[in-house]
Amino acid sequence: METIFVIIFLIIFSNFVKVVPANTVIIIDRNSHYLKTKKNGFYFFNPAIDKITTKISTYHINKSYIENFETHDGKMVRVAFHVEYHAENLDDVLVALGSARRSIDDVMNSSIYWGVNNLSLGDFINNSNTLSAESKPKVLSEASELKIKIDNFEIINISPLPYGMNVTPFKPHLSSHSTGPIRFN
Repeated sequence: METIFVIIFLIIFSNFVKVVPANTVIIIDRNSHYLKTKKNGFYFFNPAIDKITTKISTYHINKSYIENFETHDGKMVRVAFHVEYHAENLDDVLVALGSARRSIDDVMNSSIYWGVNNLSLGDFINNSNTLSAESKPKVLSEASELKIKIDNFEIINISPLPYGMNVTPFKPHLSSHSTGPIRFN
């Protein structure tokens, strides 16, 4: 019986303690607001209210995304894409992220958003490579501004969503005087 309690305690405790490996930085938000930046080591994490919004490393990070977007002609599509990236200098990336005040996830999703928003549903049906050609330069440019190196970018799947399906499309944070993403330089 004691063994069961010890195992349950370890499982619960492991959800609240995270380890950040060497040459890696994570940015944590609490209730959708920046909380802290943690470099290598142990830290306490409350999975109910904390979210790791950005992970940066000198090692390659593979991340897949699935998000809903609205096309130029008002149709909804679900896009699955994969990105592999790394940082050559963690401090440079942290400074760039601090001035941009955006997460890596927001940068990636915003780049796809601008690509999808320039296209109609017919563009996707006629040529599945259209979104990749439209979005890849945006991904590379945005990542470069944040001192992040994109090692691989790939659109995996584009699925039109049925008309009337109740989904909320991704929308980037926009400044009030610009049509582009918010920049705090």
